[in-house]
Amino acid sequence: MNDIRRISSRENKFIKLVRSLENRNSRWNKNLFIIEGEKILLEALEYNQRIECIMISEKANLSETITQSLSRKMDKTDVFVLDHKLFESISKLENSQGILAVVNFRLSNIKDIQSNSILLYSDGIQDPGNLGTIIRTIDAFGLDGLILGANTVDPYNPKVIRATMGSIFRVPIFLNSIGREGILELKNRGFRFLATIPKDGIPVNEFDFKSGDIIVIGNEGRGVSDIVKELASDFLMINMKGNAESLNASIAASIIMYEISTKI
Repeated sequence: MNDIRRISSRENKFIKLVRSLENRNSRWNKNLFIIEGEKILLEALEYNQRIECIMISEKANLSETITQSLSRKMDKTDVFVLDHKLFESISKLENSQGILAVVNFRLSNIKDIQSNSILLYSDGIQDPGNLGTIIRTIDAFGLDGLILGANTVDPYNPKVIRATMGSIFRVPIFLNSIGREGILELKNRGFRFLATIPKDGIPVNEFDFKSGDIIVIGNEGRGVSDIVKELASDFLMINMKGNAESLNASIAASIIMYEISTKI
């Protein structure tokens, strides 16, 4: 590990960097985001993420596991100890473990998607907890990644990151920045867009999933967009015996991913 330096000033450039990453535009302009806590930092180290710097509260009581991991893997990373009140001012957790890191990210283009992939497509999911849970579930059931459609919450929002429980480092994320044209491009390559709807679709337990399928989960309130409805290859629904009209987006996505995992 590099020599540990101390920071006590709010005007320090690294403190200013962390504060700037509270803003989505700043995160995307710099391709950086913040992770906080021992578990997710250990995940980042295990999966060889590029870590720009680590900040530790002077009152942090770090485990032996994280201490050893930092010693082994952080030869070229800046590590700082912060005055406790200064650390608290940049932490987003009520019960922080006193350690956070700034991590680099890189989104892939839809052109990079392999033809035999099965993916989920976020069509305007706005709730950070939903998107984070979907990323975690993609990881659990072994799908090939997530495509970000228009008006989707930032996957590097701190609440999304916490909900992924480290899966953010294992799930490829692709950006469809060209909307309709991006969907058409993937369809022309042979992908099927399967739009999820509350009723009058094909029950997911009866559908024949295959490589090249992209399952679209729509906005929590409005459902899938008009563009997706227009271009969808098929429409899927989840049979429900109770009286609820619909399911939470992440729960619906989880059920569909489970069905896929049993058939492919």
